[in-house]
Amino acid sequence: MYSILTYIVTAKIIDLVIEGFEDFVGFTIISRYSEEIEDALTTKIGVGATVYKGTKGYGSSGQQNETRIIHTIVNRIDIRKTYRLIDSIDSSAFIIEFDVNNVRGGVLRRYFNPKKQTKLASRIGTKTS
Repeated sequence: MYSILTYIVTAKIIDLVIEGFEDFVGFTIISRYSEEIEDALTTKIGVGATVYKGTKGYGSSGQQNETRIIHTIVNRIDIRKTYRLIDSIDSSAFIIEFDVNNVRGGVLRRYFNPKKQTKLASRIGTKTS
């Protein structure tokens, strides 16, 4: 029993050493309230978002409407916070979560590098004033 536990712990430690402590997760969000969600992601979580124009359809009826699709990357530490934020705005939002292997550039919230830690809302505030 202890050998299995030791194997699992060792595998996790090796994974953390190789991959690093900061792990990012991507979200694709489709909602009627996409503008409110985008604003909340920017101001409350401090991440950037890319918005695509899309078309959603309704099964066999074939009805199609234009919609906004939000694509964002958050630190794994902020996953639950992001879900709570989206649920508080639109509990019926369609959310796809996926692992992100490599991230470079953009506005990312990093926890282990305090020198680069700035929230997007503070950046926007300084540019517009």
